Amino acid sequence: MGHTLAPTGEPTYTPTPTQTVADLQAAVTFAKKIGGLLKGTAVERQALTTDESVDGWFFSETDTGRLYQRVSGSWVRLNAVARGTFNAATSGTGTATVTHGLGVTPSQVVATDRSGGTAVATRKIVVNAVNDTQIQFVVYNGGSAFASNPVQFDWVAYA
Repeated sequence: MGHTLAPTGEPTYTPTPTQTVADLQAAVTFAKKIGGLLKGTAVERQALTTDESVDGWFFSETDTGRLYQRVSGSWVRLNAVARGTFNAATSGTGTATVTHGLGVTPSQVVATDRSGGTAVATRKIVVNAVNDTQIQFVVYNGGSAFASNPVQFDWVAYA
């Protein structure tokens, strides 16, 4: 019994006079694929042809940690979310820096003050700089940088 593989990896078995054994590994490989989750490097994902993937499948990039879904014949990156709490003193310039771990520059960042006391009404947290590893906030109190003071705020970053 011989087999051929469709572009999506689906094995098709046909009896032949010279081959009487099916390639069970081809069946196992295809079973993994129909689970809908492929994994490999970004280069491997980009090398997949339209015949080698199906809309609805997911691809997890092992080198970047990013997750993609196949939609209308294209790989679409699924948004990642990182969050945390800053609970320390600001720098001498009122700056608070966090590491987000997204691996890409977030497209949106939100911060919510958690500090207590009367200063909360006049305190403002502003996103000052964002890159692929960190977010820098400046905390203001009454219009001036809240330098070298303890603050606590929650943050959420969307990539």
